[in-house]
Amino acid sequence: MKNQGANMDIIKRILNSKFKPLKRGADFNAPCHWCGISLAPNNYNLDHVIPRTKCKTRKEMVNIDNLVVSCKSCNSLKSSKKAEDFEVILNANKEVENV
Repeated sequence: MKNQGANMDIIKRILNSKFKPLKRGADFNAPCHWCGISLAPNNYNLDHVIPRTKCKTRKEMVNIDNLVVSCKSCNSLKSSKKAEDFEVILNANKEVENV
């Protein structure tokens, strides 16, 4: 799993804003955790690394370490897949694009 430490500040700011989109500005600088594209303040989601449907406890589900910033496309594609399974799909798609 990728290191999400670089995005922890962004995650905390999103949580503190009660999930309202962050204001446009130079201070929003977060790449998608999954595909790495630069995110705009209106094109991000908080994604659960361990899907909510697979969390064993509520505490595990709401743990900030289980959240990453992702683009809407990756969040939608990942759906309720495990992180490891989704990364396999992403890597396979990258290999197809490079052929």
